[in-house]
Amino acid sequence: MKKVLTLVLAVVLLLTAAAGCGSNGANTAVQSKESSPGTAASGSTVSSGEKGKNIGFILAGSDIYYQKGYEVFDVLAGEEGWKVTKTTSDYDPKKETNNVQDMVAKKVDAIVLCTVNSSNGSKAGEIANKAGIPIFYITSIPDPKGPGKPDGCVSGPWYEGGYEIGVLVGKNYPATAKIVTVEGGYGQAIAELHRMGFLDALAETWGKTPKQVFDDNIVYNQTGGFMTDKAQTVMQDAISKTGGNFDLVYVHNEAMMDGVLKAIKSTGKTYPVYAINGKETTIQQIKEGTVEATVSIPPSSEGEMVFQQVKAKFKGETYPVYLKNIYVPVDKSNVETASILPWLDSKNYVEMSKAGKTGIDIMKLKDSGPTDPDWSEMLDLNGAKSK
Repeated sequence: MKKVLTLVLAVVLLLTAAAGCGSNGANTAVQSKESSPGTAASGSTVSSGEKGKNIGFILAGSDIYYQKGYEVFDVLAGEEGWKVTKTTSDYDPKKETNNVQDMVAKKVDAIVLCTVNSSNGSKAGEIANKAGIPIFYITSIPDPKGPGKPDGCVSGPWYEGGYEIGVLVGKNYPATAKIVTVEGGYGQAIAELHRMGFLDALAETWGKTPKQVFDDNIVYNQTGGFMTDKAQTVMQDAISKTGGNFDLVYVHNEAMMDGVLKAIKSTGKTYPVYAINGKETTIQQIKEGTVEATVSIPPSSEGEMVFQQVKAKFKGETYPVYLKNIYVPVDKSNVETASILPWLDSKNYVEMSKAGKTGIDIMKLKDSGPTDPDWSEMLDLNGAKSK
């Protein structure tokens, strides 16, 4: 079934390119039956008119992915005459709750939240709902079974990203391959879905169950917390614990990839490295042969999508509440031709957006619904393997 999905996504990708859009990303959204577009938090109210709005923007932490999404939103909001107040939760759920309460006390017109974890994100949403302040989520999804309801949510295609890397690895390696995985921070479901998609794709290709792939092929996995220095330490430990006896490395973001490459370089050996993010610098590394492949998931487009949701809310328009960001797999086979949006270059992205060249229009997208694949019962995804 996932192979069929991959083929469908490829067709969508080609059709988007043929239409002349600024992105070749595939969006796998389907209409949600659990919420009507633009009406999820029915208690939320906004004043008429769009000018002079105050937006509270709360980041989960210091990750560059979160920062780049904010940068695009901030500039686009400024073009509308809105003021954006940014704060960071430092990956602390309690601090996140305090930040939301602070924005409520400031009586902002809307809150954009990159939540520390899905459970706390939903509770934060309840605070905003009760205050009548629209709340929009970026990057991750609040717990759909929790008390808070979003007015908008744009999450990354985290499962799909992991799946696409699994497809590439399964194509290039036999079912006996030994794999090191350096994973993101647990709790947001980003790392968990990256892993689940990866295991599902390999299971289908190799004729195994996902748990068999995890047990048989993953020789080491640990969280690098999405951070370069921590990932370097984790990779050094992986090399030590395995004696360097592995075939490739799968790393959940490119900030960690930088640390992984440093650790590998110190050994004098080379290993194929597969990553997720799709920064401009990583595309160049694929061209040079330093990195094997990545999946471009630009935070810039997330920022624009959420901006469009907030603007639609202020205008009283109907819009899709739950959206998935676009993505494009990139490896040596398509690195010269893949059309990807600016990732690090926020200024360039904004100029493209103002010129209508990013291809992002939420009104042409279907609601993806509030849930991702359920990874919770498949296996202990938070269990790290480091023997």
